[in-house]
Amino acid sequence: MDNIEKLLRELENDRKLWLISDSGGQTRPVRLTASFLNAVGLIFERDGFGTTELHLRAKLDRPELYQQAEVALRILDRLRDCPEIRANRALGRLIFKSAATLATGGRK
Repeated sequence: MDNIEKLLRELENDRKLWLISDSGGQTRPVRLTASFLNAVGLIFERDGFGTTELHLRAKLDRPELYQQAEVALRILDRLRDCPEIRANRALGRLIFKSAATLATGGRK
C-alpha cells in the first residue's frame, strides 16, 4: 500500500474527522458541497498549504461555511504529513474533491 492509498483509507475510516458539533452540543456528519470542495482543492493546488489554511480560516467566520471549513482544515492537517502530496499538490486537490465520498465511507 502506498502513502496515498494509506492516507485515503485513514481519512475514510476516521469517522470523527467528519463529525461536527451543532449549537446544541450534538455531533452529526458535516454536509460537504462540491462547489466548496472544488474551490478549496483549486486553491490548494495553485497556492499550497499556507494560502489554503488562510482561506479556510477566513471561512470560519461565515456561519454557512464554518462546518465545511472546519473539516477541510482537518483534512489539510492530514495532507501535510504526506510527502507525495507535498511534491505534487494536484494529488491533494483530488483528495479535497473526493472528500464528500470519503466522508460517507466510500459511498456517495
